Amino acid sequence: PICLGLLDSKAMTSFRVPSEILTREQRARRYGVDCGNDLLWKDWVPGGEIVKKLIIKNVSKKTQNLKYTLPVTKYFSMEYPEPIKLHPGMSKTVSISFRPIRLEPYADYIEFTTDHGRFYVPVKAIVPQVAIRVTESVDFGFCPVHEVSKQKIFVYNTGQLPAPFEWSSNLPFSISPASGVVEANETMECELTFAPKDATVLVASAVCSVQGVEP
Repeated sequence: PICLGLLDSKAMTSFRVPSEILTREQRARRYGVDCGNDLLWKDWVPGGEIVKKLIIKNVSKKTQNLKYTLPVTKYFSMEYPEPIKLHPGMSKTVSISFRPIRLEPYADYIEFTTDHGRFYVPVKAIVPQVAIRVTESVDFGFCPVHEVSKQKIFVYNTGQLPAPFEWSSNLPFSISPASGVVEANETMECELTFAPKDATVLVASAVCSVQGVEP
């Protein structure tokens, strides 16, 4: 088989991990509150202020009393938390401001307390990243000596930017094209060639490197 390298994503700045993050559906079933999965900022630049709205709706059949705790990090801010009382079917809109100072990922969360427990809404700001995924392994099986066997492998761009890549492999294996650029959310097909000169068992590794990212 051929083992291909994968990329790790960059960690978020100031990331706090709450005890439990529920999905929107789980939160509605458990607490009777609907307010989306999270708040996400994209396509932003440092400096200034970007405001998003979070709509909190009572989807239960009873009156709900809620209060929230402000995010800890200084990059996300909200108005001073006042108690929220929601009758069945009613909703309340709160504003969350994001004030970035550097072009890097940010993350935090808002903690809500209800009559039945607590839940958390993540707030995140992401930056465009280069990230790829590749075919993990290939098995040629039995191949005749002095003949060429070929298989397809793929480079998937799972990031938000064009990904210039380059393959590194050793004979009797070769990959074509050996380098290229995969556009965001696109896939490039490559051809893996095996040309053995001896009757033996071969196990090798190939590495796909991306410019500016460690393989």
